[in-house]
Amino acid sequence: MSVRALLAALGAVLCLLLALEGCSEPGSVTVNGTVIPASELSLETERRLAVARKDDPSELKGERGQKVRAETARQVATELIRAELVRQQARKLGVVLPADEVNRRLAAEKARAGEKQFTRDLEAQGMTVEQ
Repeated sequence: MSVRALLAALGAVLCLLLALEGCSEPGSVTVNGTVIPASELSLETERRLAVARKDDPSELKGERGQKVRAETARQVATELIRAELVRQQARKLGVVLPADEVNRRLAAEKARAGEKQFTRDLEAQGMTVEQ
């Protein structure tokens, strides 16, 4: 393992340890009192693995597949923790993203990609506009 990879892994572990305050259920994460349920972590991990499986089914087989699964789970946990920390900080600062701004950005993305492609892209990610 390279020094860079080792430092990145240690940084991720440190981030997780600092953010964790306990678990309300096995596999769940608590960030400053807010629980990220194990089911949410698992659902997002599986969604991403489904995309990888669709792109290259062999990617998730054997020892390589185990490494990909573990790395994906780590990335999901780190990203969900970061997102929760950002939400908490935004709430603390009184930052609000109005619904009309969200709708404007969605409309701009649909216009850029085209309605059909936009829908296909969401479906490929296992997502809907409501999410």
